[in-house]
Amino acid sequence: MVCTVTVSVPDFVQSVLGRLQKSGFEAWVVGGCVRDSLLGRVPQDWDVTTSAVPEEIKHCFAGYRVIETGIAHGTVTVISGGKPVEVTAYRVDGTYSDSRHPDFVTFTRSLHEDLARRDFTVNAMAFCESEGLRDDFGGREDLARQVIRCVGSPKRRFDEDALRILRALRFASVLNFSVESKTAEAVRACAGQLHSVAAERIFSEWNKLLCGKGAEAVLCEFPTVPAVFFEELRPLLEDPAARRQTAECVCRAPTEKSLRTALLFRALRGYDAEEQAALAQNALRRLHAEHKMIVRVGALIRTELPESVSLPVIRRLLGRNGEELFSAQLALLRAEGRTDTAAAERLKTEILAREDCISLPQLALKGNDLPGAGKRTGMLLNAALSAVMDGLVPNRKADLLQYLAQLQSDETEQ
Repeated sequence: MVCTVTVSVPDFVQSVLGRLQKSGFEAWVVGGCVRDSLLGRVPQDWDVTTSAVPEEIKHCFAGYRVIETGIAHGTVTVISGGKPVEVTAYRVDGTYSDSRHPDFVTFTRSLHEDLARRDFTVNAMAFCESEGLRDDFGGREDLARQVIRCVGSPKRRFDEDALRILRALRFASVLNFSVESKTAEAVRACAGQLHSVAAERIFSEWNKLLCGKGAEAVLCEFPTVPAVFFEELRPLLEDPAARRQTAECVCRAPTEKSLRTALLFRALRGYDAEEQAALAQNALRRLHAEHKMIVRVGALIRTELPESVSLPVIRRLLGRNGEELFSAQLALLRAEGRTDTAAAERLKTEILAREDCISLPQLALKGNDLPGAGKRTGMLLNAALSAVMDGLVPNRKADLLQYLAQLQSDETEQ
């Protein structure tokens, strides 16, 4: 079905479409760029589909820089106006023996056949200025209904590529859509097939899902999916009341993957913070998360805030954790419903505004100010810093030297 819709195609993409069309081939922008345009969003990437086969595509762009991105599957990347545009021949996919990639593809001159192989109706629309919107599977209507629905048989789509199971939920979360009933049924039935998907691909989709506007609904309605790759969370996910409470907590937090992951593991019952951190970090290693995130999640899970906060307490926490991590820890506690974070936030703001000394580089005393201290230099500097943070001594060299002299005198007398 062709509809009258205007999609604002940038010039560097129009030049690619125009070159193919002038050579006698059909050419359309397709997929996510069309979906996002219809939603009023600015597309991040522009993909082109064409009736030209790969060799014809390369011939059309003689003189351009052309990268054979996935030539076996009909895709080349054309550099137009300094920007990459993926151009793919109309194709029909063969069997998927690895539940991820087609074993072979057959090129076709039919746009309908090409759209029919795609995952979801909202991603199976094409557009060109001369023809308007090509929407053979009701994608525009599904956008209006805010529904994620597979093209054709959901089970077949998921059997072809198991990652689509998680992609369905990622789109539902990010777009804040619901999942159409037959597609939802297939997601639940086929969830175990995610075991065949590379950990990196799962983790990438999961992080986008977890930070989407609709993450709460997805976590509540499809617990069997994350339970496949986060086995440690299975007891939590299988308890409806705990799952609902945790999903609400997670989605009160800022949309930051480490923070939301930490909240999930802090909700596990029967473990202390160290055990929760160990479970989370093992799971993240299994999913090939970057080391920085693994460390950060552990630190967030170990978050503690004394019942009574004070300037010395907040100075120490800021000094130990840094401003960014400490702010994230306060956000985590707010998401969990702690009501005493306002005082900590106020003290943090005061400390940073005054540039209070909270670390050794800020200390007015340096190691070379302590000649003869030898191996005790580090210990003495840390003692001076502790005294400054506790408000016992001003951060001035003379005062600090006097304090340390008195400290050493007291130690000698003892």
